[in-house]
Amino acid sequence: MMPTSTIPFIRWLSIEPSIRHGSYPERADLLYEYLGLGEQIATRHNKHYQQQLYIKEKSVLLEAVCDCCLPIHWRQLCLDNLYSPLRSLRSIMQSPNEQHQLKSIEYEITTLSHYFLAERQQSWN
Repeated sequence: MMPTSTIPFIRWLSIEPSIRHGSYPERADLLYEYLGLGEQIATRHNKHYQQQLYIKEKSVLLEAVCDCCLPIHWRQLCLDNLYSPLRSLRSIMQSPNEQHQLKSIEYEITTLSHYFLAERQQSWN
C-alpha cells in the first residue's frame, strides 16, 4: 500500500501538465487544487525542498501565462495566481543570496506579465 504522504505528491504531479497546457481551461478548480496540494506537500519538507517546489509552481504558471496558444482567460488566471508560490518563496528565502534569487524571480514575473498584459490590451482594441 502506498504511504498517504505520497498520494498528494502524485496528484500534484498528475495535475501539473493540465495546468501548464491549459488542458481544461474551464476548470479553475484544478489550478487551485494544484496550488493547495503544493502547500500541503511543502509543509512536510525542509526549506530547500520547499524552494524547489515553489519555483517549479512559479515556472509552470509563468509558462502558461507566456503560451499564446492557450485561451486568454486561462493565461490570466495563471498570472493572477502567481502570487501564491511567490508569497511562499518570500517567506522562506531570507539569506542575501536567496534574496538576490528572489529579486530575479520577481523581475522575471514583472517583465513577462507587463508584456502579456500589454498584448492583451492590444488585442482588445
